[in-house]
Amino acid sequence: MVANTYLPSTMRAWTFSSGGTPEKVLSFKPSFPAPATPNGSDVLVKISHASLSSPGSNLMRDIPSLLRKNAIPELDFSGRVVSAGPDVPAEFASGAAVFGTVSKLGSIIHNQGTLAEYIVLNVNCIAVKPTSITFAEAACLSCLGQVAMEMVRQAKIKKGDRVLVNGGSGAVGAAAVQLCKDLGAFVVTTCSTKHAYRMKQSLGVDEIIDYTQVNSIPAALENSYSASQFDAILDAVGSRELFLRCPKYLKPEGLFINVGDSNGSRLGLILHTLQNVLQPSILGGVPRRYITFGAPLNGQNAAHLGRLASKGKMMVFIDSTFSLEDVISGYKRYKSGQAQGRVVIDIANMDTRDQ
Repeated sequence: MVANTYLPSTMRAWTFSSGGTPEKVLSFKPSFPAPATPNGSDVLVKISHASLSSPGSNLMRDIPSLLRKNAIPELDFSGRVVSAGPDVPAEFASGAAVFGTVSKLGSIIHNQGTLAEYIVLNVNCIAVKPTSITFAEAACLSCLGQVAMEMVRQAKIKKGDRVLVNGGSGAVGAAAVQLCKDLGAFVVTTCSTKHAYRMKQSLGVDEIIDYTQVNSIPAALENSYSASQFDAILDAVGSRELFLRCPKYLKPEGLFINVGDSNGSRLGLILHTLQNVLQPSILGGVPRRYITFGAPLNGQNAAHLGRLASKGKMMVFIDSTFSLEDVISGYKRYKSGQAQGRVVIDIANMDTRDQ
């Protein structure tokens, strides 16, 4: 399919110029200036779908005030290339169906984001969309999937490893579960009763700790896994207690990886990370390796996730879809704690309309 090469001067977009929660700082602009024609290795993409994420909303909160001037929020998207710079490879020429993630640097420095009709970004941020998945699904693959990929890489998961994924029903956790199972690991995860069937039947989890049925997840792990400890714990929630008590269920040479922030405090996460990494065991520190990181987001990683998705080895679950004009309702659903999958924004639905 050949993309429409008409380049409008304005577009619909959401922007923010101060830090805070989406409902307080976002403003809808029906005629916001559209990006210019791309140069070099940049591409102009007409966005089909975007998805809401914790990194996207956190950037809304964390970007320094000096840099907040009509910034467009969110990171993940799918769509079609409508114009490409002269240095862009042929596979990303005009008309190519793509998906990817805005780099965090691009989001901060250039105010780039995906809650808009168009975006210009470097070709290294995108991958070709597999034909076997929808644009809506592709918009959910990249950012949080790449975080999960980096967790699995850092832990060096291999066949036969015993892995605990804390928060397996969330986007990062579900991706981590699937990546570990693809490598042949034995996977235990935590989730609620309403997600247990999906985790077993769709994602192939070996065992589940239902946190609605236990008083304490660490206590339940101590009771069930002290004699068969884990090689790695991938924490997508950010449980301080889970790490403090992990010597009872994580092997001495095991690795604890945390990418979550259950308290929602950036300062608290930094302080806990420093304590977890630096405090020696003789002074009350936990005698297990602990790391956290910011995952590298790029098109090469996105392409790997796309290949897994095309083989049925990386599933995404969509809870609900909202129009671009109704983004605030989308954020309310996302933050409600009731969503059973990703919250997607339909911008120019290329799954149903000829674009």
